[in-house]
Amino acid sequence: QDLAALLRDLAPPHAGYQRLRGALADLRRAAAVARPLIAPGPALQPGDRGPRVSALRERLGVEPLSSSADVPVDVFDAPLQAAVTAFQASHGLDSDGVVGGRTLAALNQPPAQDIAQVRLNMEHWRWLPRDPGPRHVIVNLAGFELTSTQPGVAPLTLRVIVGRPDRSSPVMHGQIDALVLNPPWTVPKRLAVEDMLPQLRRDPTAMQKKDIHILARRDGVLSEIDAGAVDWQSHHAQNFPFVLRQTPGPANSLGRIKFDMRNPLDIYLHDTPARNLFDKTQRTFSAGCIRVDQPLRLAVRLLGGDTDSAAAYLQRQIDSGRTVRVPLQQPVPVYLVYQTAWVDDDGNLQLREDVYGRDVQLRDRFAFP
Repeated sequence: QDLAALLRDLAPPHAGYQRLRGALADLRRAAAVARPLIAPGPALQPGDRGPRVSALRERLGVEPLSSSADVPVDVFDAPLQAAVTAFQASHGLDSDGVVGGRTLAALNQPPAQDIAQVRLNMEHWRWLPRDPGPRHVIVNLAGFELTSTQPGVAPLTLRVIVGRPDRSSPVMHGQIDALVLNPPWTVPKRLAVEDMLPQLRRDPTAMQKKDIHILARRDGVLSEIDAGAVDWQSHHAQNFPFVLRQTPGPANSLGRIKFDMRNPLDIYLHDTPARNLFDKTQRTFSAGCIRVDQPLRLAVRLLGGDTDSAAAYLQRQIDSGRTVRVPLQQPVPVYLVYQTAWVDDDGNLQLREDVYGRDVQLRDRFAFP
């Protein structure tokens, strides 16, 4: 009995872990039943007919509009379209009701692969503290969303943009201790060398068009220099003594709000002027930091207290155009996690693409099938 209790205590206490345990049991039961494969071919869409549609219907367990023998089962009808749309939503795909290449690949994924994916993500929960604190923020890099939790109110979930595969956002823990309104942006050296320097070589005025100032240290003091007076062809990663800094404003790469999160990796959350990118289903566009949709809502949540007065105060400060640092009364822990499988509040298993290839690495390490 003591051993059984010890084993129970070793399991992560998080509700997300327990939900995945239930989903794992469901997947194992479903794996005992043969899953039909849908043959490759053109995209399937409403109105199509044929054996591939019949296989799709069987795969999703959808009955035709009528049980009458006169109604063919090989027609892509409205109930089947609704089932396809729901499947796409649960896999982070464009929910257009059309079975294209990515949807077909997800439909034909072997049950053993789904099971391994869930087992891997149960392991991810072991990497979080057993008690993340009553107030905390979790950013799921693979799910492209952020959830802010605090006592007495419903969780706040917002869309986020994460790092590109070649500049992937790390799994890490930090703390937000302040908001910076109308922040300037000091371009990280890697971005300055890899992204900005080629532009300066082509056009020395390129940074001026983006309201980015070029600074150099003179007598120990950073001061602005004339980009046109620099031989940019002679500079490279090992010889780049410049600091590039973007002026605060609506076009600033950090947007209007930066969530100050001190950490050795210099990763933080921030607003963005490129709001249209939040409409994409796969949001890997940043250089590593986390861009937040509707950042004012998160800022108000972190400040606590009266939400209306906090929102009004923040908006006044933003409208002033001045750079203002607003300390939080208490730092809020932030956890950047990588979860490609979870169970949502409606009890639906959500599966996502392994955009950074980290599940593959972990699967090899744990010898999962």
